[in-house]
Amino acid sequence: MPETEDEQSPVSETEVAQSPVSETRDEQSPVPETEDKLDYVVKQTVFIRGANRPFGEITREDAQFRGAELKATVGWGPTAKVAPIARAWRELSMELQSAGVGTVAELPRETVLAFAPKLWVVPPRGSLL
Repeated sequence: MPETEDEQSPVSETEVAQSPVSETRDEQSPVPETEDKLDYVVKQTVFIRGANRPFGEITREDAQFRGAELKATVGWGPTAKVAPIARAWRELSMELQSAGVGTVAELPRETVLAFAPKLWVVPPRGSLL
């Protein structure tokens, strides 16, 4: 048995390939196998204007409000990490307007699935842990 960590043998490529860390993002997805990914995403609740609402029911006004609310919290240090999320909410409101639809659920499938991780409706890497 090696006396120090430096003397331990390196991990083999096979062990790395079999480790959970090498999983793809799709494999880490929180979406149950029995449920369509779009259905899962539009059902996720988002706290906007004092209430939890399904993501699919979010309107352009809701997205603008959430974007402005998050932008107001952006400062320096850890709160600077909120800026991209606030920007994504603003982009969602612009997408809703340009698409001429009333709610997120009316957007094309690819658009909804692309926005969800940017908005943290679903965790960007499949899990918050």
